[in-house]
Amino acid sequence: MKKSTILFMLFISTALVFTSCKKDEEQSEKERVTVLLTSGKWYYQSFNTSRCFNEDSYWEFKSDGSVIDTWGFEGNSRNLTYTVSEDGKSITLISTAANSSTNTYNLTITSINASELKFSINYSSGTSDNVVLAKTALDCVPF
Repeated sequence: MKKSTILFMLFISTALVFTSCKKDEEQSEKERVTVLLTSGKWYYQSFNTSRCFNEDSYWEFKSDGSVIDTWGFEGNSRNLTYTVSEDGKSITLISTAANSSTNTYNLTITSINASELKFSINYSSGTSDNVVLAKTALDCVPF
């Protein structure tokens, strides 16, 4: 009886050790990209060949799936919604106009890290724009 109790306790102890040593689940690529996107404002560094931007030209991704795109020295902006693909390699943007019409934009992420985001915007016409955003704003004055 004593032997079976000891064996039972040994079995329970071993089971507890194995279940308590589970590895923490790794963050998915979608989660990693979303965390980086929502870490604050992303300032324009270049849009195709344009490189003259200031602190009023930025994208701000929110954790609720919304994004604000602000550009130009006049402070033009638009509100969009976004979703990150499961593999973290693309972003779908949806813009809804005042007349309720929608435009969808597909962004292909070239690279993303804590300080820089590079992507191309692919349009249904077959054209694309290359964009570089960073965590620091440029200080450019148009001439």
